[in-house]
Amino acid sequence: MNKAAFLETMINTLKFDSKFKDKKEKLLPILRRCEINPIPQWAYVQHSGRSGQRYENVEIRVPVPLLDEANREFDDLYELVEYVYEDTEEYGLGGVPIRPLIRTSESMQIEHDVVVIPRHGWKNYNRMHDKFCIVDLEYVMHGSYNWTPTADYNEETLATALDKEFVKKFADEFMRMWISLK
Repeated sequence: MNKAAFLETMINTLKFDSKFKDKKEKLLPILRRCEINPIPQWAYVQHSGRSGQRYENVEIRVPVPLLDEANREFDDLYELVEYVYEDTEEYGLGGVPIRPLIRTSESMQIEHDVVVIPRHGWKNYNRMHDKFCIVDLEYVMHGSYNWTPTADYNEETLATALDKEFVKKFADEFMRMWISLK
């Protein structure tokens, strides 16, 4: 099993398959922070029609603060795994245990590409005025709001939108800026 592809397929299934529309809000936060760990079992699948096919458990490893929530949503997580899982000649779905995800501080370090926007405008003072944040190409926050402590004392605007066509316009603008600065 390709763990990354399996997890991405589960997330996209939640986002776009109407069968899971009522479960999307509860399960996406769990899946976005989990890791998938396929665990081959010794027992053979019964009634599979495939000789020598063994069970494979799909372990969902979640951060400790999400364990209770993941356990509450176990039935829906199991249904999603079962829906997405594809038997192979070697393996068939066995179980879906939920386990804590343990990380060392080294494995929590994430590298980011950073582009510094050059100063421009009046007296070469401004860096960027159009501020926005795109989340999973589904949600955008935008406005004059400066995401700094001083913004709490200013008259700022912040608007949000869930319209995918509207979000796409912001994503296109981000890519235009990103490419022009690289």
